Amino acid sequence: MDRTLTDRSPLLGCLAACALSIAGVATTAPSLVAQTMFVTPPAMCWPAGGDVEVRGAIAEEECIIVFARAGGAQAVVLKAAGPTYSVVLTVPPIAGHATMTFAGYVFPCDNILAGRWIERTFTLFDIECTTDCRTLDPTARMELGIGERVRLRTQPAVSVTWAVTPEGRGALSRRTGASTVYRASFSPEQVVVKATATDATPCELTFRTHAPGEVEFIFVRDAPPWPLGERRMGFLTYVTMRLWPPMRTPPGISFQDARIRINVPLQRFQWPDQSWDYVRPARFAIQCDCENLLTNQYDVTYGLQPISKLAGWVGIYSIDFDAPFEYRNEDGEWINFATPGYAFEYDASGPPRGRARGSVPGLRNLAWQGPFR
Repeated sequence: MDRTLTDRSPLLGCLAACALSIAGVATTAPSLVAQTMFVTPPAMCWPAGGDVEVRGAIAEEECIIVFARAGGAQAVVLKAAGPTYSVVLTVPPIAGHATMTFAGYVFPCDNILAGRWIERTFTLFDIECTTDCRTLDPTARMELGIGERVRLRTQPAVSVTWAVTPEGRGALSRRTGASTVYRASFSPEQVVVKATATDATPCELTFRTHAPGEVEFIFVRDAPPWPLGERRMGFLTYVTMRLWPPMRTPPGISFQDARIRINVPLQRFQWPDQSWDYVRPARFAIQCDCENLLTNQYDVTYGLQPISKLAGWVGIYSIDFDAPFEYRNEDGEWINFATPGYAFEYDASGPPRGRARGSVPGLRNLAWQGPFR
């Protein structure tokens, strides 16, 4: 006989009243006989819900009344006679966690007053998730930056089997136990993490990962690199940067564990004196903190240059080059997500001077920086 825990039929009301009166009479009954009751599964994810079987063995001439309580919900089922019994109760998909008690009143079928109680506990658990980055709210979130880590645990603690779908999109620190750490996929995608107790319907958490989409330049300081009166032009400007997710992405995601690099290609240009120069190709990894601020300061100076390179030039001479930002996805491919432009200006018409800025067209830009004096 099947029942849901929210069944409120008149029959169940009568049985419940009967059972309560029985409980008062049977306080001097023999001690519990735990071996006569089993619950399958022994634990279940409360948001998922599902069927629970309460079964066991009693004597041939015995009968049993089975109770199940969770919060304010109650189901009562009468089993006519032994030697075995099996009752299936349905746990509804309601969020939360608790400990349920399944109790059975076993009595001779011809003498309801001469009974005894047997019990089994049953755990309803949910999953608690907390991101490693604790300074960005919320910490219990399903929206993650690529590679971001989130700690998962069952509450209350129940050993489960952890799995990721699709397999291989992200990683779990452990596959069994009451807790694990999920490292999000390095690709922007949707992934389901499942936690399954023995013989139970799995809990499912759906995570969406996001790649960075913008670069913000943040001015740190200027430091003129030449002695006063030096007949070279130049400047020394330090900046740091912050990574931002694409527009319309939920706030609060972190790229602390993302694999990011700047991939500067070879770029040639010609000075007014007809000499050629170039921006050297370079690839270097960058690291940001929990709040997506790069942990290093970067010198955006092209370097000191002889004023003679501007021979015959009137006014300011500009040099521009690009420095693409890339992230490495789950498949090991480098994907461009922003291409900031750097602009340098040199002026040798008076005292040596110069300035620089970095910009991402249409996005967050760094104002002109540098001594330029």
